[in-house]
Amino acid sequence: MKFRCPREVWVRGISAVQNAVGSPISNPIVENILVSCENQKVSFFATNLTLAIRCERDADVEEEGSIVLPTKVIIGLVRDLPPGEVTFECSETDVVIRCGRFFGKMKGQPGEQFPPFMPSIEGKTWSIPADMLRSAIRRTIFATSAEKSRFELDGIKIDFRDGKTFFVATDGRRLAQVVYDNPDSSINSFGCLVPTKTMAELLNSLPEEGEAQIVASERRVLVSCGDLTVASNLLTDKFPPYEKIIPKDAQFTAIVPREPFLDMVKRVSDLSDLETSLVILELDKGSLKVHGERAEVGGRGEEDLEVEYSGDPMELRYNYRFLIDILRVLDTEKVVIELWDESRPGLIRGLGMDNYLYVIMPMRRPEEANVESE
Repeated sequence: MKFRCPREVWVRGISAVQNAVGSPISNPIVENILVSCENQKVSFFATNLTLAIRCERDADVEEEGSIVLPTKVIIGLVRDLPPGEVTFECSETDVVIRCGRFFGKMKGQPGEQFPPFMPSIEGKTWSIPADMLRSAIRRTIFATSAEKSRFELDGIKIDFRDGKTFFVATDGRRLAQVVYDNPDSSINSFGCLVPTKTMAELLNSLPEEGEAQIVASERRVLVSCGDLTVASNLLTDKFPPYEKIIPKDAQFTAIVPREPFLDMVKRVSDLSDLETSLVILELDKGSLKVHGERAEVGGRGEEDLEVEYSGDPMELRYNYRFLIDILRVLDTEKVVIELWDESRPGLIRGLGMDNYLYVIMPMRRPEEANVESE
C-alpha cells in the first residue's frame, strides 16, 4: 500500500472521522481508524458499530491497500506534521510516513479485520443543501436531552408533513423547531429520530457547500455530502407530540434587541444561583429588567433594557442557560418574545424569522414547589 497526498487531506480525513471511534469493550479493533486507498482515492473510516463515518479524498495512489492505525497516535501525528505532501506506505503491518524532513514509522493492524462500511440502505430518500442542514442542526441540537432516563429525547426529530420538513428537539423543559418547505411531494407523513451524537458529527464535519443526500429506513439513516458519508442507527421514535407543546395566539409581545439582551443575561447569570440557574425577567411598559441572586457569595445582579412592550406587567422565571442558548444561535438584530401569562411557556423567535421558534418553560415559584411537595 502506498499513496501520496497533501497534509490537508490527512487533517480533513482524521478530523472528520475521529469522534466515531468506538470503545474496545464492544470490539477492540474499532478503537482505531481504518485508512485505505484505491481508484486514486484515500478513505478514512471509523465506527463505534452504531455510528460510522467515512471521508474520501483524492490521492496519488501507487499501490492499493488498507491498514488500521491507532487513533491517538495518528491524530497527534497528523496534527503535528509540517505543511507539504505526505507519503504513506505500508508492508503488511509496518507503516512508514514521510513529510518534508520528517520520517516516522509505526505498527498497524490488517485492514481486513475492520468492520465493513455499509454504503447504502433502502428507504425514504431526499436532499437538502448542506448549509440548510447545518443551520437546522445548530439551531436545535442544544435543546436535546442528555438524561439517560429520557433516551427518546436524545435526538433531533425530522418530520415530513403538510408539505414541510420539521427539525425538532426538546428536553422536556424547552423546545426548538426549524421548518423548511419540502419540494418533494412524494415524502409526506414520515419521520425519523436521529441521535444527537450523529447530528453533532454532521454539524462538525459537513462540507461548507453542496447537497446532502439522505436515505432513512426504519432503523438506519445514511447522509452523503461531498467527501463525507455518515451512517447511523436511528432511535426508536417515541418522540412526544411536539405540535401540542407549541403555544399559539400570544396575548403579549415584547421586541428586544438581541445582543444587549444576551450580554445582560450573561452578566446577571454570573451572580445567579448555580444550582437552579434562575433569573427573573420583569417586563413593564417599555422596559425589561433581569435580576438574579447567588446566596453563597451574598451576590445579586440586575440590569434593565429599553424594549418595545406595552402589555401588562409580568414577572417571568427562566433558566438563564436556556436563554443564553437561544440568543447565541439567533443572528437577527432583535428577538420577539411571545407571552400568555407568567405560568405558561414563552415563545422566542428572531424578528422576521418565520421558520424558527423556541419554546421555554417557566421555572416554578417557591410557593408552587412547596404546595406540590406537601
